[in-house]
Amino acid sequence: MILYNNFNMVQNKLDIRTLKTQSIIQETLKKILLNKDVKDITVYELCKEANINRGTFYNHYNNISEVYEVIFNDMFTSIQEKINKLNLIHFEDDDLIELLDLILNNKYIFENFIKSGLYNSWSNKIIDIVKEKYTKEIPSSFHKKDIYLDAFTFILYGAAGIIIKWANKNYKTSKEAISSELAFFINNSLKLLMFQA
Repeated sequence: MILYNNFNMVQNKLDIRTLKTQSIIQETLKKILLNKDVKDITVYELCKEANINRGTFYNHYNNISEVYEVIFNDMFTSIQEKINKLNLIHFEDDDLIELLDLILNNKYIFENFIKSGLYNSWSNKIIDIVKEKYTKEIPSSFHKKDIYLDAFTFILYGAAGIIIKWANKNYKTSKEAISSELAFFINNSLKLLMFQA
């Protein structure tokens, strides 16, 4: 029993060290991403900046892309959580500000996705999540659900375009103003759509 408890204590220490090292690697990559595209970052550069050796890096990750993917997946999970809280029949500025905050806090990832061309696949995933949630929220009285959902998809791509434009202009417009613009665009488009349905 004592041997088992000692093993658990050692395992917990290793897990804590592993998590700490992975966190250092991820945070260092985030820092470098502020000034450099992910495709231009080397393991050597990251290790030097993180003050770790390459062996330590390779104990945790195979390459820079894998670290970037972990960071992205964390952000994507956070976006999913925010979307699940949204009222998709009527968007509120405050709800949208939370999403914009998430983008601002992870702008290095967002900008790299736009530059790399990966944004389209990412935005498609996000839009699919929103559409799935929206399908459940569309009133059952709508007799043209498929057309309505197609139009809603079009609206979402328009909203994504507003966010990309905001990022491309270095977030110069306040998140509150962008949130209001998004809410206005989405809500008025939905009203028009409901009127037609």
